Amino acid sequence: PPTPQPPRAYAWRGRSERCCERYDDEISVSSDSGDESDDGTFGCRRWFLSRRNRRRRKPRRNLLRNFLVQAFGGCFCGSESPQSGGSVGPKVKKVPLAEKRRQTRKESIEKRAQKRAEKRRSKLIEKQLQNEKMGYMCTHRLLLLGAGESGKSTIVKQMRILHVNGFNGDEKATKVQDIKNNLKEAIETIVAAMSNLVPPVELANPENQFRVDYILSVMNVPDFDFPPEFYEHAKALWEDEGVRACYERSNEYQLIDCAQYFLDKIDVIKQADYVPSDQDLLRCRVLTSGIFETKFQVDKVNFHMFDVGGQRDERRKWIQCFNDVTAIIFVVASSSYNMVIREDNQTNRLQEALNLFKSIWNNRWLRTISVILFLNKQDLLAEK
Repeated sequence: PPTPQPPRAYAWRGRSERCCERYDDEISVSSDSGDESDDGTFGCRRWFLSRRNRRRRKPRRNLLRNFLVQAFGGCFCGSESPQSGGSVGPKVKKVPLAEKRRQTRKESIEKRAQKRAEKRRSKLIEKQLQNEKMGYMCTHRLLLLGAGESGKSTIVKQMRILHVNGFNGDEKATKVQDIKNNLKEAIETIVAAMSNLVPPVELANPENQFRVDYILSVMNVPDFDFPPEFYEHAKALWEDEGVRACYERSNEYQLIDCAQYFLDKIDVIKQADYVPSDQDLLRCRVLTSGIFETKFQVDKVNFHMFDVGGQRDERRKWIQCFNDVTAIIFVVASSSYNMVIREDNQTNRLQEALNLFKSIWNNRWLRTISVILFLNKQDLLAEK
């Protein structure tokens, strides 16, 4: 059987004693060499334990000095500083520890509240951007293209009347001046063309010649105020058979297609309280210059329709509208087969529209966009 081992303390009994004797010998040697300690038995271990058990004393407070400092401020203790040279700055007031903790806690609370507000604002912006993106993706953008006077603006007006609650009173009031300008332009164009046609057209009633002279005299007057005699002369001339015959040859000169409609309503337009109807607004002709957007909704589907000018000098603006277009609605005036364009008075309007349609159809940048051909002005074609 294994022999039992002696206890650890018994086995190492002489080691601690030898260590103590060694420390005592070192102390005695140092005392013999001139150390201040007279007691040779004061060991290093005993000195360390005495220093560890000693409690740290608080510095004594000078009550008199503290009273004088509180009473007279920093000027009392300023002379005691040998390094200040007689001038000591204001004494910085120490902030209590509790106050510092309170301020730190308050700042941390404010920072957390600010971070929460910023996070809430960021989420709101992200949600708004997401909704706008979804709305943009669910919106169909329609671009109206075509030659000049093909009826693109009329289609936009029809969409607005049908799906955007029409025009309000202020908008109708602003259109009165445009309707009167259309009436004035129509009678002036017909009267001026009577002598320019080949063969020329004569008045059926020669007594109306002074009325023709009056209309020609006010042709280039800016800001015309439309006096009552203007409506009287225009109505008398429109009832003349010679003027009617000149109107029948309107394909030989440039005449707006709403001329007959407004000349038949002279008695209504001349009234002081005249308010245009929806049909009057549809017939009103205003030159489109630039890009106009109309928004409407059909069966909870959003549509954005863009109307641009069709004249040659306006077509360079079309490239700005081709981005993210759902479909192109190409409008052609079917009644313009026997008319020429205003730009050169030579090119047939229908041929101009066909050439323009070919250029759009063969454009490699527009191959992914649907194209809808819309033949407009069927009523005028039936009359011709």
